[in-house]
Amino acid sequence: MSPIHSTTFWASLGIVASAIGGLFTMQLSHTSANGHSSLAEQSEVSDVKIKIERIETEVRHNKEILNDLKTDVRHIKREQDDFNKEVLEVIRGNQR
Repeated sequence: MSPIHSTTFWASLGIVASAIGGLFTMQLSHTSANGHSSLAEQSEVSDVKIKIERIETEVRHNKEILNDLKTDVRHIKREQDDFNKEVLEVIRGNQR
């Protein structure tokens, strides 16, 4: 292993000290502020929650309507199938 020169030692120590100093400075500058200015206020968060709840209610309502429509469409399809069978039976009966 090669010996460490004094210049390398002091340069490495300076880099580490600068990094620690930068982190310390950043820590101190952010402790006085109550979060970042881009963070939402509590009232804005409450407004968003209310809007999301309204959307959730509308989606739930629309889902119920869609399920009802699916049931109605199935019922109509069965009726149409029955009607088509009757028509085909009448057509076949007239052709004989």
